[in-house]
Amino acid sequence: MDNIQDLLQSHIHSFGKTQQKVAVFLLENSARIREYELNDIADATGVSRSSILRFIKDIGFSGYRELKQFIVSTDTQQGNDPLVDWVIGSTDHVVRQTIATLDHRDLNHAIDRCATASRLFWYGVGESGVLAELANYRCWLMGIESSFCREMSLFGDISYQIKPSEVLIVISRRGDGDYLYETLEGIKERSIFTIGVTSNRLSWLAQNASVSLFPLSQGASIGSRHVPIRAGYELVHNALILGTARKRGIQFTLDDESALAGGGDLPSEKSS
Repeated sequence: MDNIQDLLQSHIHSFGKTQQKVAVFLLENSARIREYELNDIADATGVSRSSILRFIKDIGFSGYRELKQFIVSTDTQQGNDPLVDWVIGSTDHVVRQTIATLDHRDLNHAIDRCATASRLFWYGVGESGVLAELANYRCWLMGIESSFCREMSLFGDISYQIKPSEVLIVISRRGDGDYLYETLEGIKERSIFTIGVTSNRLSWLAQNASVSLFPLSQGASIGSRHVPIRAGYELVHNALILGTARKRGIQFTLDDESALAGGGDLPSEKSS
């Protein structure tokens, strides 16, 4: 294989959830891999050292040192890549357009409700589920009571445990699907405040959530599958979390990256 991207792509269909976390980290941080030791990757992903080492051996390396040398040497050989330039430009566009089109009245309304909620509950499926888990982790770092679910099969039962004093945040790029209709109808009937985070302003979620926020999403397509750039979602989630923390009087400094990107064990998925 010519580089880490090609190597991981050749194994992608065999990765489990834990392996996917490590693979995503390596893909997103290959240019800075010199800065990371094995413990850093474990802290950033919430995956144990032993699991990371097994993953490294599964993709053909004797250990982390050999993997790091491979990434450094292939990145150096490649130089500037037009695809990388496209990703950088698209990410910048997604963030700027999300900022330009975000309704700050709706955002502030959502923050106000989150600030007074007894708990935030994040729900998403697939890649949106990964974002829900990450948002939950950041709430945990900030000392905000929070839970998440990323499994359709679990949410039906878990949703009945959500109380009117809590806020449900539903993440879905398309904002449509049976997994939304079937479970959220019951949520609406129980008058639970719901924040929809979706890129589709005409979607069922956008029309039925208590308030909706619309980050931009664009990306690359592989046949019928779409690989989106979700930087706009990160922006919205961080605004909700930091806005909630500020409203609650939680002290933090904006120049301290560890407040949102720090290590620690990832809290597990839970139903209460």
